[in-house]
Amino acid sequence: MKKMITLLLFCLVAVHGDEIAQRNQTRNYNQNQGVIDLGGGNFDSTIQSSNVPVVVDINAKWCGACKMVSPVIDELDQQYAGKVLFAKVDVDNEPSFVQRFEVTGMPTLLFFRPGNNTPVYRHVGYLSKQDFEQKINEYLMK
Repeated sequence: MKKMITLLLFCLVAVHGDEIAQRNQTRNYNQNQGVIDLGGGNFDSTIQSSNVPVVVDINAKWCGACKMVSPVIDELDQQYAGKVLFAKVDVDNEPSFVQRFEVTGMPTLLFFRPGNNTPVYRHVGYLSKQDFEQKINEYLMK
């Protein structure tokens, strides 16, 4: 019964995630202007050289919840411009991140303090804008 409910919830998120993302999408999912794309070659150097906190969204193009959180990240990128750097990693392009950061679901959101490549907080799944702001303030704006 528990597996059946989990499967049902996953399907609902996948179906409605696409609808919400299409409704809210103001720019292409993979072509965000302010949010940067990180790969294996620039991940560590970007995190370590940043003088502001970094939030990394580990996602996949086919992930419904990832599509739901993408517009939230885009809004927060504008709201926290110059205060927090937002970045994305597509696990289909960078599969090593799954093992490195023990990704068990997507999206996985990792919060890094400036100059430190060890996350201080991680969240798996969708976060509303309000909850996201709370986590940013709690873990990165101390």
